Amino acid sequence: MAVKPLGADSLCRRTDPSRLAFETTAGLAEADGPVGQDRAMRAVSFGARMTQPGYNIFVTGPQGSGKHASIKRALERMAASMPPPPDWAYVHNFAAPHQPRALRFPAGEGRVFKQAMEDFVSALKGAMPALFASEDYRQRREAIEDEFRTTVDGTLGKLRARAEAQGLALVEQDDGFDFLPQRDGLVLSEEDYRRLSKRDREALTEKSRGLQDDLERTMEELGRLRTGAVEKVRALDRELGEGSLRGLMGPLSQRFDALPDAQSHVEAVFQDVMEHL
Repeated sequence: MAVKPLGADSLCRRTDPSRLAFETTAGLAEADGPVGQDRAMRAVSFGARMTQPGYNIFVTGPQGSGKHASIKRALERMAASMPPPPDWAYVHNFAAPHQPRALRFPAGEGRVFKQAMEDFVSALKGAMPALFASEDYRQRREAIEDEFRTTVDGTLGKLRARAEAQGLALVEQDDGFDFLPQRDGLVLSEEDYRRLSKRDREALTEKSRGLQDDLERTMEELGRLRTGAVEKVRALDRELGEGSLRGLMGPLSQRFDALPDAQSHVEAVFQDVMEHL
């Protein structure tokens, strides 16, 4: 049998562009998947719809076969037909700082919550210093401090009067109060004290010892007065701070009142701020 050589025209397939129903391939719809892989793509669709935990999809094939792009397009089409997933926000856990809390939000609300918290913190940083620098706060705090000083002066005045009646002066020194000999309202110098008779010096020493118990009781009372004044200032801080803080947090709380987890975090923030006013 004779072998006939083939010409070049017989060795290639030619397509008549006039028979194609499109101008360019850019106008064609994307393929549903790689050619000849219908079963594989059905498996991907089935696996991707498994909502229980513990299921995975493993895709393999020759490099450059387009498997990554095909799977990505398939999953994007599936996602477009499904309800949007929730947002998750990780926030500080005030009860256990090493374990952040995960808050669940409807789609899109997580970003809103994040911005709302940033706005709140910014407002808080401006509001608290202004509050404690206000004229109202200054006047009310000064009233507490004035009351404390007046009470202290009165308490010390009573002890000072008892000491002066016995020839002693109540003197405040670096390490506390002490009783020193005095005459005509002036503390005696060391030289004048030595000029006193031994009997007078011993009498003054005995009187000073007798007043020590009064001094200790007075110091204990002043300690209680100071503690009470400090607590009054703290109560004032809490009163004004809480009012200002609730005003700042009101819109934040109302905005997320339908989300218990978010409300819980807002309340935790409130409690933490109150503890660190």
